Amino acid sequence: MEHAILIAIIDKITPVVEKNDVILNIEIDGDLNSNKTLATQKIVHKIFTDFKHKAKLIRNKLGNNVILNFYYIIVIANHTF
Repeated sequence: MEHAILIAIIDKITPVVEKNDVILNIEIDGDLNSNKTLATQKIVHKIFTDFKHKAKLIRNKLGNNVILNFYYIIVIANHTF
């Protein structure tokens, strides 16, 4: 569904973007189908991955406490004299 919506949006905005001689930098959540679709478009200059999405997945799998504890250990270890 998201892929079909992306294609529909690109089809609608492409004439306006090309008319105004604009190219787009786009940030996505890492969906491979979206990457493939966007990579073939003339109006797309760069595609960036949203690392917040990846970090959220990791936090959900590991649990927030594990990450925070690791962070505190690193910060305390690097700031002790």
